[in-house]
Amino acid sequence: MKILTEPVGSIPRPKYLTDALESFALKQINESELSKFIDEALKDNAFTSADTFTGAAGISWIHRWAITRGVAKDFFKGEPATPEFVMKLAGVTSE
Repeated sequence: MKILTEPVGSIPRPKYLTDALESFALKQINESELSKFIDEALKDNAFTSADTFTGAAGISWIHRWAITRGVAKDFFKGEPATPEFVMKLAGVTSE
């Protein structure tokens, strides 16, 4: 069984799935049993949303979700601004 992953920040995982992953790592359940937990978790709408963000890596999954959904910029209100020198080093002109 292959599980495709991408480093997009912390993706919320249901406790039953993290418990199953731990059980699998401890060889308490087999691959077939683990697959059932993964299949159930993947029914969550969070995993069926499109991800159309194509910018530089490094932002969290919630930011990618918001950008893909076209959420208004006020969604990010209250978050700290990225310092100018960091944006310059990253080669970007806006957040």
